[in-house]
Amino acid sequence: LDCDVSTANYSGTADMRLDQGFYALVRHPQMFFNVLGFLSAPKMSMSRLTCTLLFSIYVLIGIQFEEHGLIQEFGASYVEYQKTVPQLIPTWKSIKNCIA
Repeated sequence: LDCDVSTANYSGTADMRLDQGFYALVRHPQMFFNVLGFLSAPKMSMSRLTCTLLFSIYVLIGIQFEEHGLIQEFGASYVEYQKTVPQLIPTWKSIKNCIA
C-alpha cells in the first residue's frame, strides 16, 4: 500500500494527503500495529499480558496528546480527517477505503 503524507510548509499551512494506505485505515497506524504485535504473542504469560495492558494504556494516553498537537498544526483539515477515519481500531468502512 502506498501512503502519501505531506508535511506542513513554513507558513504553517498544510496539504494533508491522508486518504491512502494505512492512514486511510486508522489515524495512528504505527500504534495500531505495535499493539497488534503485542497482542499476537503465541503464548500470553501474565507478565506479557501486564506489559501489553500498560503499553496499550500508554498508547491511548499518548494519542490524545498527539491529536491535540495535530489539530493545532493542521486545523480544520485534521478535524475533518478525524470524522472520517477511526483513531486506533479499524472499521469495515476504513478497511474498504484502505484497500480501494
